[in-house]
Amino acid sequence: MRADAGSLISAIGFGIWLLTTIACQFTSLRLSNFLRRYDYCGVIPVWTFFAPNPAVQDFTLMFRDRDSSGETTPWKQFAYLPPHPLVRWLWNPAKRRSKLIHDMATVWLRSAINDPLNPAIVLSIPYLSLLHQVSVAPRDGFAVATQMAIASVHSQQADKPAEVFIVSQFHKL
Repeated sequence: MRADAGSLISAIGFGIWLLTTIACQFTSLRLSNFLRRYDYCGVIPVWTFFAPNPAVQDFTLMFRDRDSSGETTPWKQFAYLPPHPLVRWLWNPAKRRSKLIHDMATVWLRSAINDPLNPAIVLSIPYLSLLHQVSVAPRDGFAVATQMAIASVHSQQADKPAEVFIVSQFHKL
């Protein structure tokens, strides 16, 4: 069985991606930091099967709008409504959106920490995915621009205010 050139190039490309992904799981390596610094599109996944320190807070996507007079609304938490817990184990289409937001927020934060002044972050897949989610959220008809933020909320302490990690610029709607 002969392999054509396209199959060979694909195999080499996926092989390099696999080796890069494995190397980047070891965050103490200098190579890992080097590769992550240039991962503008967020294509190198991070696997965290076992956490030495369990998470006590959740990421949340927040947004606010600006109207034509320049007034801004208060921050609102992006809401995706999961089904009732009795049904959720069987039917939970909101799970994918929840996972998307968490994963994209993690990659956006990591990119901003590695190189906060990089203008390419605004064109990255994680940033644009989150911006899309915020842009299609229900809102009043007077909004002309929106701004998003990633914050953490404490699941056990609902009265504790959200801690904002990163805020985007305003984007026209």
